[in-house]
Amino acid sequence: MGRAIALIAHIFGTLLAAVLIYIIAPYLSRVLGSEVEFIYIVFYSMLLIWSVREGRKIESGKHSLANKIGEILDRDNK
Repeated sequence: MGRAIALIAHIFGTLLAAVLIYIIAPYLSRVLGSEVEFIYIVFYSMLLIWSVREGRKIESGKHSLANKIGEILDRDNK
């Protein structure tokens, strides 16, 4: 149960980060003086890599916070 909650929270967090990138990237491109498409590609690539790595950790049981959620939920069910 803890892993499922952690994965759902991870998905929602990733979606929130994607929306924030969409909003912030044009302003950042003006400050840096680069093209907005380049900023989108870099940020979304970084988000994708991070999200996949964290998702794999959660699924394999190696993510410490997801394990703590599982322990808390197991204590409450007893």
